[in-house]
Amino acid sequence: MTDFKKDQTIDANITSATIKLYDENPYETSFSAKITEIHKNDNCIYLVLDRTLFFPEEGGQSADTGEIEGFEVVDVQISNDIITHMISCSEEAEKALIQGKTVQGRVNWETRFSNMQNHTGEHILSGILHNEYGSENVGFHLSDNTVTLDTSRYLNEDELAALEIKANRAVYANLEIKAEYLPDEELAKIEYRSKKEIAGAVRIVTIGDIDKCACCAPHVHRTGEVGLIKIIKAIKWKEGTRIWFLCGSRALEYVQTIFKNVDEVARLTSESPDKIADGVNRFNETIQSLKADLFQAQSGLMEEKIKNIHDIKSDVILFENVSNAKIQRNAVNALVERFDGVCGVFSTSDNISYQYIIGSKNRDCREVGRVLNEKLGAKGGGKPEMIQGSVAASMEAIIEALKETLDI
Repeated sequence: MTDFKKDQTIDANITSATIKLYDENPYETSFSAKITEIHKNDNCIYLVLDRTLFFPEEGGQSADTGEIEGFEVVDVQISNDIITHMISCSEEAEKALIQGKTVQGRVNWETRFSNMQNHTGEHILSGILHNEYGSENVGFHLSDNTVTLDTSRYLNEDELAALEIKANRAVYANLEIKAEYLPDEELAKIEYRSKKEIAGAVRIVTIGDIDKCACCAPHVHRTGEVGLIKIIKAIKWKEGTRIWFLCGSRALEYVQTIFKNVDEVARLTSESPDKIADGVNRFNETIQSLKADLFQAQSGLMEEKIKNIHDIKSDVILFENVSNAKIQRNAVNALVERFDGVCGVFSTSDNISYQYIIGSKNRDCREVGRVLNEKLGAKGGGKPEMIQGSVAASMEAIIEALKETLDI
């Protein structure tokens, strides 16, 4: 993506406020406008138009995408009611975009409508949280791939499930949604949600008796257009809850992906989709049983190998492929009991990287670790009697490095 500066905006004293066409016409995608200001740098052309359908990055929502005169709009920012459109700098763009020229703009409808569905869904969720749960929206983020809502109090699983049901009932009701600027005298008479103090005109979005909130973003006309509200994840966040959710086309795509994966797991486990948990549990029990058998087998092999070690002067280093760190540690303990020097087991599954445990009852193992770190870039540490870590090197390189401090 082009390297542009988001804070590059036009001085409000020079340019009058941009007319926000998206306020009254959120379903329109094409418009004409005059270039009132134009700035450039090596990477980007910054355009201010007298009016625009492009919604800028604002209120936790990412900017609209689209084109101006056929050139991709890479970002849209707002400052002091002046909206700046960023376009990648090129010779063609510089020739086509001239101050005072009337240009044609086109907003990407798929992105716009998806954002409208998800932002309206957030209002529905937030309105229900405010009215029925006594919880406020304290954070919102809407981008191309993430939609999150932060609440002021913690919500348990049952509350989240109930919230989702209530939100979708509001969708089924197909309630009218109004977005309007209200004069100060009317604002003073109503209660509405707002996360911050707003200077100047206040735009109020009203969703039936579900929500009334100050908001600058485009919304659908009726709740039925949201289609589906699906909470996909929630975690404790500060004193409240962070909720990941999807609405409309994004929710449908998510559900289709989930069902595709469910069908595949059902096939692999030979269970019907509604009983895949039984199949997965059965597989897990088999895996745990096989792991136990493997543990016993590898433990037995290591015990036999250690018993059959003869003619060792002092230090013992083994290179093995063991599947369990406990086997590795038990082997090191057994070696330390039998031999007086430094004993270690390096375990690998690919012969190019190793997990190691090294112990001794008479020597400081940290000296061996220092050699591995300095010569091979190993990562690890521990106490004088035992260290552990990892190293990306061949067996031959490890042996050569250890020869500096061990008799092997």
